[in-house]
Amino acid sequence: MYTCRFYIRVSKEDAEHLKRTAQILGITRSALLRLGWQCCQVGQISPEDLNSKKRIFILDTKTYQGYLRELNHQGNNLNQIAHALNILKTNYKEKSNLVVVEAIDECTIQLSKIEKELKKIKTSLVRLEG
Repeated sequence: MYTCRFYIRVSKEDAEHLKRTAQILGITRSALLRLGWQCCQVGQISPEDLNSKKRIFILDTKTYQGYLRELNHQGNNLNQIAHALNILKTNYKEKSNLVVVEAIDECTIQLSKIEKELKKIKTSLVRLEG
């Protein structure tokens, strides 16, 4: 498939970084370099971007879709909690104080779980940003 070869010289640090990155992605160093070149070819990264001082950020769309699904899931959970609290607010006179307190406690527990999940997503995104 690939009929041409070319060689590049890089520093030892760059060579190690290239090797580690390729290992993390589960691809060869050549495939990683081709991927970078293909990004430029399809217009995702312009030559001007490469020469500018701004940071280039590439995000795997599969990973991004996973984040969106998880955020949507947590949003649904929040919506259910808000709905439950609205029902309590409307019918609180018909409920005993103990039932209302238990419901609020359960909502607090669920909010805590949502907060933990959102922190995981945030930490992961910050790590990706570098």
